[in-house]
Amino acid sequence: IECCLDEWQSGKHVDVPFAAAQYHNKFNVHMKTLLSFKAKTQDADIIPRLCNHMLKKARYVSLFPKCNTV
Repeated sequence: IECCLDEWQSGKHVDVPFAAAQYHNKFNVHMKTLLSFKAKTQDADIIPRLCNHMLKKARYVSLFPKCNTV
């Protein structure tokens, strides 16, 4: 996601090659934030429901065969 944001930073698309070393720390920060959010909202089951929703949307736009499980 960070790489995509960097590609559109100017408002016009500029190809930015993805380099794991460049985005590693940003990924870890985002992962830590998501895990903290998941722990704090565990009773509401938000993260699993959000992941399932995003998976359904991704399958829909990719024309992937329907599947009822994650």
